Amino acid sequence: MNIRFLEGASSDIDDAFLWYEDQVVGLGYAFLSAVTDSVSLIEAHPDGFPVVRGLFRRCLLSRFPYSIIYSIYNGELIVTAVAHMRRAPAYWQEK
Repeated sequence: MNIRFLEGASSDIDDAFLWYEDQVVGLGYAFLSAVTDSVSLIEAHPDGFPVVRGLFRRCLLSRFPYSIIYSIYNGELIVTAVAHMRRAPAYWQEK
């Protein structure tokens, strides 16, 4: 399955990586690993996560308060956001 990260999702990941890495060296890379692991789970079970709005589903990251917001369109996994669950978790709906 082809995976595409929208620009906003890529920015979310970059911002979180920099913030975590600034807190503790190596924590940013642990965050990236959690994102990668979750994307692999989504790829293996694309319909296995709850619908949050319309065609959008949410996969919670382990260890970090983030969720991956995604949809499947024409066989492509489209990651719309990597949203912090405590800071405006629904911001992606306004895009």
